[in-house]
Amino acid sequence: LAVLAGIALSISVLMLYLGYQLELKKTTIAVYNNEESTLKILFQEIGESFTFGPSKVEIVLEDETGKVLDSVTTRIYNAGSNLDEWNLTVTWTDSGVQIAIHGDEQKDEIHQLYYLLP
Repeated sequence: LAVLAGIALSISVLMLYLGYQLELKKTTIAVYNNEESTLKILFQEIGESFTFGPSKVEIVLEDETGKVLDSVTTRIYNAGSNLDEWNLTVTWTDSGVQIAIHGDEQKDEIHQLYYLLP
């Protein structure tokens, strides 16, 4: 009975670990700093794409203290390839930042994140 409990516990821990790796773990792909302020964009992958599926990503606009000013979560269809700086183009504007998301199997996706500076 103790052996079965040990096996069940081991399988449960393995399933939790795999679930975290595939669905929850955030990996920073790139950081884009605004040269005129202390704001930055974090480009993060959430989990890992499975086989040739899309990658879930979060794009976060932060101030110098790490406070999140705006964010967007979406998916990138990149033919199962690893994500890198190529997948994002960042253009800073007076009141925000325009993000263009690129993937091998999708049209460019445009997002606008906004901020108010004192």
